[in-house]
Amino acid sequence: MADGFQFDAQSVVRIEAAVQAIEWMAGRGLLPSNLNLGPLPDPAPVECCLAENHPGRGVIFDVYPGTWNHLTHGWNYVPLQAAKAIDWRYGTPYPGAGSKGLFVARPSDRLGTIYECLSLDCAVPPEGCTDTSGSGS
Repeated sequence: MADGFQFDAQSVVRIEAAVQAIEWMAGRGLLPSNLNLGPLPDPAPVECCLAENHPGRGVIFDVYPGTWNHLTHGWNYVPLQAAKAIDWRYGTPYPGAGSKGLFVARPSDRLGTIYECLSLDCAVPPEGCTDTSGSGS
């Protein structure tokens, strides 16, 4: 995809509706048996911590997906479990490793799952990729 290419709002709505329809059909076993979509990731946003400096728009980079800690109301990160992410936002700051933001898991033919950036810190917080849950793990 060329840098600067964007879908208009109506196209985005249609694509999202098509994806939702496919997910609905897949969840009910209504797709042909020879069609392999692979596992569909959870569409709920998850906080991720950048494992490396943000490389710029449309470039794949490593993040540590967080796990919500329901006891401390914060996110836990496992630094040895990096995942791939991409950021298609335009005109935003590209912060360094340790920055956190909201991402959503998307299916990827090449990677299985890729996390799409929805929002991101403008700077690295003092705690970096350590837990925000207070649990220390």
